[in-house]
Amino acid sequence: KHWVQQNHDGLPQKAGYPQHALNEIHGSWYDPSNPVVKMQGELRPDLFNRLVEWEQRTDLCLAIGTSLAGMNADRMARTPAQKAAEQQDGVIGTVIISLQQTPMDGLASLRIFGPIEEVMALLAEELRLTASVPLDFTAAAGDDVFTIPYGSNGQRLRPDSSPSMHSGPAKCGANSCTNLQHSSQPCSDPGLQSPILQSGHDNPSISLLDLRPESLVRITMGPYTGDEGEVIGKSRQGHYKIRFMHTVKGSWKAPVEHVLGRWMVEEALQGKLDSFPVVSLQQRVDPDAEAKRLANFIKANPPAPRTCLNNP
Repeated sequence: KHWVQQNHDGLPQKAGYPQHALNEIHGSWYDPSNPVVKMQGELRPDLFNRLVEWEQRTDLCLAIGTSLAGMNADRMARTPAQKAAEQQDGVIGTVIISLQQTPMDGLASLRIFGPIEEVMALLAEELRLTASVPLDFTAAAGDDVFTIPYGSNGQRLRPDSSPSMHSGPAKCGANSCTNLQHSSQPCSDPGLQSPILQSGHDNPSISLLDLRPESLVRITMGPYTGDEGEVIGKSRQGHYKIRFMHTVKGSWKAPVEHVLGRWMVEEALQGKLDSFPVVSLQQRVDPDAEAKRLANFIKANPPAPRTCLNNP
């Protein structure tokens, strides 16, 4: 299941819908790398590619509250409707739910005129669904420094590079020590160097994300790629406010404030996002807090066991 969101307000995430299953194709108020797209603007390429992928694989689309008035994202409703009209196997088509007429009403497999909240409440009752609990970050504790499995380009690291273990040359006497992902046998040589977890750019497997006030970050993708900003605090809802310097005209730059949704940080901690919109530029590390944070990361992401293999 996937949600293509044409609005920018973050209401799905606030209601508990996961960010990783959402395509904010027209931009977001809570993602500095995905600014709101103007009417004649260009869609972000990776988000458009995901849109096309889901367009081709969708057998049932619920078009809820949209006028379907000719935007590029309308293909999500049009293509399943056309496939259903062609009686393609397994395709149910498109269900349109709204009060106003749309240009695609004649293509819909089911057309419901009614208030969305009433229709969806009846659907949830029929499917025996339990409403999710709205997210609340107002009481979120912590020092606003996080260890996330994303590289300096913002891309999620491959499973084979996580957990973030980094070790120097390891020798088991005259034998070589090889990391076997699926082995349950640990390396028994007491002289083997322990893996060292390093932070920031020294270790390509993890990054420290510092979102404390006055910390500096850089946008990793989208039209503002490379622009730098300073964290200036949090909103009343617990989201991070960041002031970036964006090029306005020629070489002239102006400060623009963006908000980073706290839910994005929560999902990044679990590695659920394909990419993360910002990376830290500087790290004001408290050694004690750093040691504790990295120890917790190792505990949550144990290294693959090591086995000593005899040389031939």
